[in-house]
Amino acid sequence: MYPVLEQEDVKLPPIIHQFQIDEFKERLRNCPVGVYLEARPFEHMGLVWRMRVWLSGWDEAHQGFLGVYLRCGATPEYVRPLDKAVCALVSIVDEESGERVQWEHLFDRRPDDRSDAEMRVKSFIKTSYLLQTNGFLKDDKLRIDVHAEHMTEVVYRGLRNRKNFKDLVSRKFSDFRIVAEDGKVFPVNLSQLALVSPYFESHFPLLRSIVTGKPESEMRMAEPSAQVIREFLRYCYTSKLERLGPYPLDMLRLACRFQVRDLVDLCVARIVASMNDDQVGELLLLCDEFDCTQLRQEVLKYFLAHGDELHENAKFLEAAPNFSAPVHESLAAYFRTYFGIEWSLEEDVEAEGGGRRVKIVKTPLVDASPRAAVAVRQTNGFVASRSKI
Repeated sequence: MYPVLEQEDVKLPPIIHQFQIDEFKERLRNCPVGVYLEARPFEHMGLVWRMRVWLSGWDEAHQGFLGVYLRCGATPEYVRPLDKAVCALVSIVDEESGERVQWEHLFDRRPDDRSDAEMRVKSFIKTSYLLQTNGFLKDDKLRIDVHAEHMTEVVYRGLRNRKNFKDLVSRKFSDFRIVAEDGKVFPVNLSQLALVSPYFESHFPLLRSIVTGKPESEMRMAEPSAQVIREFLRYCYTSKLERLGPYPLDMLRLACRFQVRDLVDLCVARIVASMNDDQVGELLLLCDEFDCTQLRQEVLKYFLAHGDELHENAKFLEAAPNFSAPVHESLAAYFRTYFGIEWSLEEDVEAEGGGRRVKIVKTPLVDASPRAAVAVRQTNGFVASRSKI
């Protein structure tokens, strides 16, 4: 199933992938012009990507040049998911120096008839140059790196709707119920949810045993709102979202809880696009609860840019006492290294029932050399050990 986000402009995570061609010299000798090697498909954001390499040239006009082509496809029963250009950086790495010495931008614009013959293929390096430069062919292996970025506007179309959503969320196909806090009841099909959610897949035998002979079996959820639950189920059934903008954090909590990874990616992209100081504390608590690695990395980047303002933000300080010990250690290291601020917790004896509060002390800036910064990132990154995403 392919992720679709309608009426939203977000930047999706880039593709970073490496291909390796073994026994390059032998393959080159036996590969005529116009014949390509196709790498094993790989998946990114729910879409299947393929890499083709013409060792001897795409056609007679390009003979002697390595041809590289990146494309996105889908199984025949699905709609082709891409209808706009994808920009890719293809590079060959010198094994001895580690430098990227050749690169080329590729554009894959799908024609109306979807004919492979009309796809653009770039020939970007002479094969004779590769053979003369040993660094590129260490152990007779050619390694090609691909770094592709989606355009800012959403380019996914996704699945054809096999069923109307109103029919899917009805008693006709349901064997279980999810009940929202306000009492709104959502009949669901456990088999369908198990296909897209590792949580439901792992709990399927238990839930199925509860369902057997009990048509009113249900799961009650204190949060989020019924509207968010409805959109979550819409995504699980159809791979589409009608609205995400008003409640990306609530949707991310559901996606993390039920481990719907494609939806996690979409929510993180939307949150990062509009992240502000007031949200950071809540995001850190969410990262700590679900170990959402991708979001945690984005929060760290935000810290480096806004840490000198965050230590005075009321909402951030309100959430801070609930951070885990590893998060507090990381915050202390970041604030001390980059902003000259001592960050620590102390007991609030004046608070009713006791409690903790954050104590902040400004000190002269300590050494923040690049080497020290790298050490901080490596040894004090946020850590949590709960449900993995």
